[in-house]
Amino acid sequence: MTGRALLVLGGGVELRRVLSMIEELSMPLYGVIPWQDSTIPDHPLQETGVPSHQVIGCLEDLSTIGQENQASVVLAISRPSERALATARCREAAVPLATLLSRHAIISESSRIEQGCLVEKGCIAESGSRLGNGVLMLPGSRVGLGVRCGDHTVVGPGVSVDDDARIGEEVHLGDGSRVLAGNMVGRSAVDLPGSLITSDVEPGRIVGGIPAEVVGHSVFLSGN
Repeated sequence: MTGRALLVLGGGVELRRVLSMIEELSMPLYGVIPWQDSTIPDHPLQETGVPSHQVIGCLEDLSTIGQENQASVVLAISRPSERALATARCREAAVPLATLLSRHAIISESSRIEQGCLVEKGCIAESGSRLGNGVLMLPGSRVGLGVRCGDHTVVGPGVSVDDDARIGEEVHLGDGSRVLAGNMVGRSAVDLPGSLITSDVEPGRIVGGIPAEVVGHSVFLSGN
């Protein structure tokens, strides 16, 4: 949590979720800066779904707006690679990231939640779990005992990560999928919705099915 006013960076469905959470927590909202998807050339800002009356500037204004107003940034971005890029921009702008935890989430006192995380309603983080910087847990997801989630991972709605599993950085776990206990999912891997991961997943792989099998390679693998 933070006592600073909140500056939301993002758009689309995730923006609506974040604004709802800020209202739920009765926290001060300064305004919204649209995030332009860097993977789509010339992506128009009007397609980010940000209401015009909430927009207080563009990405180039982040440093000035954040520092002058002592604001903290909340990421309303649902792609792991984009969350990582946005975190880097905030670091360059010397604007801190805020961590928001829904009142309707169940979070163990022994869990460790790093900077810039967002844990939405109905989520569960069990004892000894750790969420790295900028992790997003979407409604109804669960990380079990001792689970480790790397930076900027997105845990989709209804996902279950069983005890002692290890999730790398910038992983996307698709809606309703499950990672069985003790398995590892490598950096930048993508787990398709409804999949069941029964063995380790190598970095940069796209997996799907029950049990999950490799169906492709992620373009977001570091170094590509």
